[in-house]
Order: sequence, then C-alpha cells, then structure tokens
Amino acid sequence: MGCTGLTSITLPEKLEKIDGGAFFGCTSLKHIEFGSLNISVGINAFGNLEQYDEETKEKISNILNPSQKPKTDEPVISPSILKAANDGSEWAIRSIVETYEKNGKKEIPQCLLEAAKKRKDWAIKLVAQKYEKNGDYKEAVKWYKKILRV
Repeated sequence: MGCTGLTSITLPEKLEKIDGGAFFGCTSLKHIEFGSLNISVGINAFGNLEQYDEETKEKISNILNPSQKPKTDEPVISPSILKAANDGSEWAIRSIVETYEKNGKKEIPQCLLEAAKKRKDWAIKLVAQKYEKNGDYKEAVKWYKKILRV
C-alpha cells in the first residue's frame, strides 16, 4: 500500500493470494509480472487499473472473476482503513464489514476473523452474527460459544 516509487514487480509462481488493497496507492506501478494467473484476489487489490500497461491490464482482467471486477458504484476501501483494520481497529473492521454488506458480499473479511481469533468479544460476536445472517447456524453457534468461553 502506498509504494509510490515502485514501477514494476514480479510476483512468485507459488503466490496464491493477493490481499485487498495490496497495490492500492502504488501510483507509479505500471507493470506486474505474474508467475501464475491462478490467484485469489481481495477487494481493490490493484487500485486504479488505468495506471497499468496493456499487458498487465489484460492479465489482471483474466485473474478477476466477474464478481471481483471493480464497479463504478462500488465504494473503495481506503488504504488508511485497511491499515487500521490490519492493526485490529474495531471501527475500521466494522467499516469494512459494512462495505462488504453494501456490495452484497457474504464472505467474512479476513481482518475480522483475525480480530476474533485474538479473542476480542466484539469481533467474535460480529463473526457469529455474519454466519447467522448467511444461514450457517452451526458455525454461528460455534462462535457464540467462544464469547461464553464454553
């Protein structure tokens, strides 16, 4: 995030996932050499797609499935919120969860799961509520039990 001096990067062949916002703010980045095109990609992983050369744009297009392609009406998660969420900030994580919900995404953001794993009750409750909302009651009960320390 925010690597303004980076113009080109080569990603390893064994790379399986690019986190959301990974290249957001890397405004000088023009070319990405992908070791593999079989990569899971988080929200806004590449930032502004217009900044890349044609070869990179084409590869990014091949990686993104239709549900991950940026929509013009989709709110962007700012790098500062991503950083705060990765640092465990409750307000930032709740903001990302809200953004996911507004965009119809059912998956639970990784930053929320990480906060819950650190036994933060508010995060555990939010994870349980997300599973319950998604109809996965067995998983929801498992997380609710963690709040009760059962």
